[in-house]
Amino acid sequence: MAFFLSFTGVELHQWIGVIGGLLALYHLLAHWEWVSTVSQRVFRKASAIVQLKFLVDVVMLSGFMLIIATGLVISSWLSINLTNYNGWLGIHILVSIATLFGDDGQSGAALALDIQGGARYFLTIHPFTSQTFEAAGCPG
Repeated sequence: MAFFLSFTGVELHQWIGVIGGLLALYHLLAHWEWVSTVSQRVFRKASAIVQLKFLVDVVMLSGFMLIIATGLVISSWLSINLTNYNGWLGIHILVSIATLFGDDGQSGAALALDIQGGARYFLTIHPFTSQTFEAAGCPG
């Protein structure tokens, strides 16, 4: 939704970006011990598919970080006097497209599959949660 400025306008676009970035940062910091442990183990003991999924996660995280960083640089809130505003805007747009949609939608599909795979994994290790979702009529 935030991707389409004609739908949100600049002000709401900026708020969604900042709030989303803060939530992602909080989530990462709240689970840092787990992230660190998994990151250390993934290339020692994990299968090739798990390593590939981990790499996709790292690339997507890097893309989101770059989207937020370039968004802050070009934001109307900071009013940074940029000599090459259009260059920064172009990077922001290109990274957004590459991260959220990719070439022919590939990154967007990878993001959706990554979220779906994570949800399936979560539901298999939390049977109470799985039963709760099934009772609510959500697919498992």
